[in-house]
Amino acid sequence: RELGAKGFKGVMLFGPPGTGKTLLAKAVANEAGATFISANGSDFVNKYVGVGPDNIRALFTKARNSGGPAIIFIDEIDGIGKKRSEDGGGNSEYELTLNALLAEMDGFKKDNIVVIAATNRPDMLDPALTRGRRFGLKVPVGMPDVDGREAIFKVHAQGMKLGPDVSLRKIAEQTPGLAGADIAEVANDAAMLAAARKASFVEAQDFTRAVDRQMMGHERKLVMSKEERSIVAHHESGHAIVSHLAKNADPVRKVTIVPHGLNALGLMQAMPEEERHIQSRAWLIDKIAVALGGRAAEKLMTGEIYSGASNDFEQASRIARYMVMKFGMTEALGMVSYDFDGERPAAGRAMSEEIRKKIDSEVDKIIAEGWQKAWTIVTENKAVIQAMHDELIAKETLRGEDLDRLIPNGKKLPKPVETPKVAGQPAEEKRDLPQDPPVAPVDDGKAG
Repeated sequence: RELGAKGFKGVMLFGPPGTGKTLLAKAVANEAGATFISANGSDFVNKYVGVGPDNIRALFTKARNSGGPAIIFIDEIDGIGKKRSEDGGGNSEYELTLNALLAEMDGFKKDNIVVIAATNRPDMLDPALTRGRRFGLKVPVGMPDVDGREAIFKVHAQGMKLGPDVSLRKIAEQTPGLAGADIAEVANDAAMLAAARKASFVEAQDFTRAVDRQMMGHERKLVMSKEERSIVAHHESGHAIVSHLAKNADPVRKVTIVPHGLNALGLMQAMPEEERHIQSRAWLIDKIAVALGGRAAEKLMTGEIYSGASNDFEQASRIARYMVMKFGMTEALGMVSYDFDGERPAAGRAMSEEIRKKIDSEVDKIIAEGWQKAWTIVTENKAVIQAMHDELIAKETLRGEDLDRLIPNGKKLPKPVETPKVAGQPAEEKRDLPQDPPVAPVDDGKAG
């Protein structure tokens, strides 16, 4: 103010759930020595007309009467801040409540109040709310990197009796993509698992199990026949060997035939050695090959195909469509981005039938390229797949070091062999294509 700046009336924190937006607002209030008053967006909207605006005015009156600077924190502000055009009707209680908030933040009143708001959906907010003199400072609160996860683990490990084999840095490296709230749950779950063992310390094995449960779901009791267990073991072995041997694929962390969650009869988890923010075309093709490795192995080892690969096909198709419609990784369509909601062209976008046919054709070619790689790897390593299958039947779960023992040659892609044609897919064409897309599809790390 002394230099002529007017400062921000409001600060908008946006990011995925569980990343610490509320904690950040509390920390700011504590550091500033300001009164902290919190509310939720859903608290203001009422079925009785006029109650919502009255609640807004009462909130700001309470802040002005606090006797000093105050921070008003409104969580889930999209509860009252959605674009008015989407709600319809200019006299609704919803719109009156939003108008009251806009009036309180218009800058005419001189006070020491800063409004901090949090949302998971900034795209849904009304433009009048997010303009400069209201929420002029917009702060993204994203997922923590490995250093951030280690620091968060240290916070939640305070007061825990940790065993000498626990390395919070290693645990942080095993949890890419987890938010702060997820990390808190992992730490608490590890302590609960140690208590269930009647242990005196929380050990590395407890954290490993807690991480598995957080990232892959809880183990599920399910009675399967010997034949089904064998099919699942072949399927997951296929995922694992392709991920282990494909040049650009991520190293395997765990492969198991223990059912997890509601649907997974088994699963394979691969994890990058370093956090990746952009992905090359070669990496994406290998990701598709890993997804198709389960079908390739079950077809090779049993001569039959089964329904358990449906989720793998969804993942492979989603990646292929991103490559064609978002990342410009085909010569036929070039470097053009098409509307895409993750599974199919988005509704409302005019797209000629010719373009749709080209998209489908290029997706088929990419899937066929991934299938060729998967089939090549499993065919040249049939004996290894059988050995991995046998160990999975005996032990149920294998780790990365077990694969190093079973596959001593490392990541060495064998020579191509003749591959069975995938129904409905054209022959593979070799192309010189772009290598590095600017963004990457979200992936949950589950191929099985």
